[in-house]
Amino acid sequence: MNIQDLIEKYYPNYYSSEKIARYSDLSKLVDDEWEEGDSADDLLESEYHGNAHNPDIEKDFRELQEEIINEALTNLFYYIKN
Repeated sequence: MNIQDLIEKYYPNYYSSEKIARYSDLSKLVDDEWEEGDSADDLLESEYHGNAHNPDIEKDFRELQEEIINEALTNLFYYIKN
């Protein structure tokens, strides 16, 4: 199981989570895979002033990724325990 599989399976309300949506948008920005007009592009414009090379993008992505992984692992350990 890779990290993305872990997150999808054990993060609470994965498919309706605003945090996961932001994580996905930040991932697109980090990987340079956003498209004009998509939600990642909107995030780039609104929070990073359209600067795709803003170092805060990577920082924000890593911080959010850590938070999401920790929540997913907490749920995994809960399921294992019970």
